[in-house]
Amino acid sequence: MRLMIGVSHPKHVLIFKNLVQSLIAEGNDVLVVAVDKDITLYLLSKFNIPYIVIGKNQKGLLRKLLYIPWWVYLTFKSAKRFKPDIFVGRAIPHIAYVSWLFKKPFIIFEDTEIATAVHKITFPFAKMIVTPSSYQDNLGEKHVKFKGFFEQCYLHTSYFEPDSSVLQELNIKENECIILVRFVSWNASHDINDSGFSNKIDLINSLINYGKVIISSEDKLPTELETYCFNLPYEKMHHLMFYSTLFLGESATMGAECAMLGVPSIFVSTSRRGYTDILESQYGLLYNFSGGSESQKFALEKAISILSDYQNSVEWKNKMKYMVDDTIDVNKFMVQLIQDVFRESFNDCSHK
Repeated sequence: MRLMIGVSHPKHVLIFKNLVQSLIAEGNDVLVVAVDKDITLYLLSKFNIPYIVIGKNQKGLLRKLLYIPWWVYLTFKSAKRFKPDIFVGRAIPHIAYVSWLFKKPFIIFEDTEIATAVHKITFPFAKMIVTPSSYQDNLGEKHVKFKGFFEQCYLHTSYFEPDSSVLQELNIKENECIILVRFVSWNASHDINDSGFSNKIDLINSLINYGKVIISSEDKLPTELETYCFNLPYEKMHHLMFYSTLFLGESATMGAECAMLGVPSIFVSTSRRGYTDILESQYGLLYNFSGGSESQKFALEKAISILSDYQNSVEWKNKMKYMVDDTIDVNKFMVQLIQDVFRESFNDCSHK
């Protein structure tokens, strides 16, 4: 089987890395078509994943749309050389259109309901749209749901082993309270009209009395907050998450990632996600605050409540263990699904 995968974000690399390694180990050929965003290319190289680059990420929906024809052309050229049997990725337009031109199945793995603009121009070209069971929308006959979360592809206990050396590198004492804060840039196509914290400085000043604050930020921080910035290589972030006491931030992904590791998480945004809702209602690992300024106030109060009453991590790790036992191995599910679609497509072709 020859598989072409589209990625345009570091998270996509993490989701597909174990799948790629499994398929290659079984003798399949895999090629990733990548858009250069943040550390996407760095991660592809680190995990020894074969890839080509078709361009750099563009900020704003209009610029992204203007670049689609060029990326379609470059992806088409690569596909013509590689001759894929099947296409896989998130809801990425150039992969969707090239799969249609080659008359090959395209499987979309998606979990972000609010990315409606890109969904409208990709979903019609998909053979199958695969989402967590928490996905709030009904996508019709193409829709396949699984019980789990995409973050488990790389943070499931079978695939992730924490490394405590990150604490020494950040000069953090053993058992010290760590408050991980995340600010996003709101430049993604699905972030239009969305927002998070209105006053970052006041937020951090409210937290520093409860533990060591470490900030991860997509945008440049105010000068007063630069001393709190996470300054280690990205791949160490998940190890820091594991040893954190609390996550508070504007990123649904990082909130879910911390929840996967048994860390109490607070997600603040004017939009919601099905998977963060389930992490709250069913597993009690994450709290959603999706209103305006009042919601920000309640989120901070919840954070301080958790920090003030936090004795040890046993309760949260037990919640995480229950979640793991209650969900599937998403990597194995994805590999099997792709193989089934390939066999079905191969049999269809052989009978024509």
